[in-house]
Amino acid sequence: MATKSEASALLPTGSGDLSPTVPATFVLLSVSTALALGDIEVVGGMMRAFEMEFGASPDQLSLVLLAGGTLAIFAPMWGVLADTYARKLCMACGAFIWGVFTICAGSAQSIAVLCVFRALGGVGLAAIQPLNQGIIADLVDAPRRGRAFATVQALGLVGKLAAVTCATNFSHNEGWRLIFVTIGGLSLLLAAAVAVAMTEPPRVSRSEGPCCSAATLATFRAVLTIPSFRLIVAQGVCGSIPWSAIGGFGILWLQYAGVSNADASLAVSLFFVANALGVLASGWIGDWAARCSPDTGRARVAQLSVLNGLVVMGLLYLVVPPGASSLPSYIVLYVLLGLTASWCLAGVNQPILSEIVPPHMRATAMATEFGLETASSGILGGPLVGFLAQHVFGYEVSSVDIDATDAALRASNESALRSALSWLVLLPWTVCLLFYLALTYTYPSDRDRARALAAGTE
Repeated sequence: MATKSEASALLPTGSGDLSPTVPATFVLLSVSTALALGDIEVVGGMMRAFEMEFGASPDQLSLVLLAGGTLAIFAPMWGVLADTYARKLCMACGAFIWGVFTICAGSAQSIAVLCVFRALGGVGLAAIQPLNQGIIADLVDAPRRGRAFATVQALGLVGKLAAVTCATNFSHNEGWRLIFVTIGGLSLLLAAAVAVAMTEPPRVSRSEGPCCSAATLATFRAVLTIPSFRLIVAQGVCGSIPWSAIGGFGILWLQYAGVSNADASLAVSLFFVANALGVLASGWIGDWAARCSPDTGRARVAQLSVLNGLVVMGLLYLVVPPGASSLPSYIVLYVLLGLTASWCLAGVNQPILSEIVPPHMRATAMATEFGLETASSGILGGPLVGFLAQHVFGYEVSSVDIDATDAALRASNESALRSALSWLVLLPWTVCLLFYLALTYTYPSDRDRARALAAGTE
């Protein structure tokens, strides 16, 4: 929750009382983040249900993940709109579009129709995360932005936990339809609540004229020329692939490894709890590192976090043997992953993005980064795991319960998924680490340039 000083931008001049709109705004930001993260991750828990109901192959399952990636295409559009018009109006419109088509997804009778509705819903979903980030950046001063981003993100992970837990345990026998309808209905309620109750902080400056004006296009081009922005995008392109791969096929791999649905749900639930704690800690860690070393502190935090992820996932996929007896090891490693590999977004990327562009460019910068990062994860994460598992490592589709599947086929499918996941986790994070090393050198000058530009517009 915002402190009094963090909320000062919402107060009338000379007022000493905390505006009552601040708690409502932060609650709505947290709820919208929870719903968005839940929607993005919920399909991962439904993979087995889709395989059984539609006879879907990994290629087809990958298309469902890919369809949700349309949000990446439209995120920059929402960012430009938000830098021109009222952000709460943009967010309400996005939530409405997202809710309507998510409800429609619950009525799909084939994988193809499901993909269409997921793609259309992604158009609206694209507005939520980047607009949230832009509002937080304007609401909280720089020394505490990491904690603010982390708090909203950690609360949002509650939605991811609820969605994946429900999907893993209740998506069979068409339970996935009710889950989609529930998420869609909550999205429509969110749209109404944002339109009525959210108050966004005033901005230092804003784009003038229509969103397609030459000034707006110049702003967009200026964002793309910032070296640190390009590095954050590049690391996001690589760094988001493993999370998409794990979220898309990690549960299915656990099931083929001999872990029951209940135990797989337990492992993933503990991971999300640990992830929420890790994200919450990341804000404090990032802010502390920035105070200790203003030029390199946040980048060093990111480097350590990525190294942690590489070690943990290397142990999970290359060392721990598959089987139900390895469940304790799976749980320990998933918890370590959540606690230590989750520091980059709230503790590093979002605060740095807030500092390397002037305030009137923030929504555009954050939405563009979010869109490009999500596109890579949507295309190269889960979908590529499905392609590699089926066409390179020999995964075979099974329409019966895993417990009733032939032991040889079960072991073969487990091996195929594990091999595909190994490649799509360890290699991208290694490349991601290199980009964070380069960020150490570009960030100080980009931050100082943005401060000078912002001072010139005041």
